Amino acid sequence: MTFHFKRPVYSGDTITCNWMITEIDERGRAKAVVTMHND
Repeated sequence: MTFHFKRPVYSGDTITCNWMITEIDERGRAKAVVTMHND
């Protein structure tokens, strides 16, 4: 996976990632909503 941040992220920053699975299809593939915060 690749993430692109809208603002600079620097070495030593703490990034909090919240990942919520919203759907799993019959093949076992999942859809999710991901939010990230620079603490």
